Amino acid sequence: MRLSILFIAVLLLCSSARAQHVGCDFTKTGSRNAAWSPDGTSLVFDSKRDGPNQLYMMNADGSDVWRVTKDTLNYYYPFFSPDGGQVAAFSYGNSSSVIHVIDLNDGSNKAITPASKSNLDPYYSPDGKHITYFSQDDGNDNIYIMNVDGSNPQRITNDEASDIAPTWSPDGERIVFMSNRTGNYEIFVMNKDGSNQVNITNHPWNDFVPRWHPNSESIIFYRRKPSPAGSSREERNLAWAGAELFMIKADGTGIKQLTDNDVLDQSPMISPDGKKIAFTSCRDGGREIYIMDIDGKNVKRLTFTE
Repeated sequence: MRLSILFIAVLLLCSSARAQHVGCDFTKTGSRNAAWSPDGTSLVFDSKRDGPNQLYMMNADGSDVWRVTKDTLNYYYPFFSPDGGQVAAFSYGNSSSVIHVIDLNDGSNKAITPASKSNLDPYYSPDGKHITYFSQDDGNDNIYIMNVDGSNPQRITNDEASDIAPTWSPDGERIVFMSNRTGNYEIFVMNKDGSNQVNITNHPWNDFVPRWHPNSESIIFYRRKPSPAGSSREERNLAWAGAELFMIKADGTGIKQLTDNDVLDQSPMISPDGKKIAFTSCRDGGREIYIMDIDGKNVKRLTFTE
């Protein structure tokens, strides 16, 4: 039976708070899932540093951290609107996930999808008019597009497998996503209307959370070894150790490994100028946010949650 969308979301995006991986202590509060502001001066991220998993912002050098959301919900995977004035994220709780838009000017927070369904991973189109996301509205995990106010949702993939984690290309023409339609998770690229879906990785390991390079020609993601069928909790947790960051061209050529550690490196995103990568790592114990040069050099830790 296909894993449910909520189990995938907890496993992939949030991870179990009780899990222990080699070199990674998930009992620590941590900070993760950083996304760049359009001007490259700030990062938004999620953290449990004050209790529930809330959204925070900081300067690109890690200074001046401030809390964006101030309620009791748990938010994950925030992304800026193209004008930098809003942040979209999803909240998870009560067996459903809801997409929110938070205005950074007046602090207002609006849920734009119904609580009766599970909708995750919102990402703005470059023109700011639409949001792509994945949902189980029609039974399976499929990719959708809707207006920025949540109206007119349109499904653009229709597969029995899980199609999740979509991201719009900076030129607005294509969407990258991950899918387990081949058995394990692979990276796919398609046109913005859902046509011409192509698997660009074709690797026996799992490829997760793809994000575009600002030039719309390359994609960054992270890869980890799949857990064996019938494996124990410890074996499944060990499979997450050694997850590494990779870059690949959108046509599937020119793959390059950027990190090489015995710990979890995940959730990479390239800065708007194409020079830096923000990512989550457990290389110092718990999950924290780091940046490095586009070639994987000059790693610097930005958050010190505990």
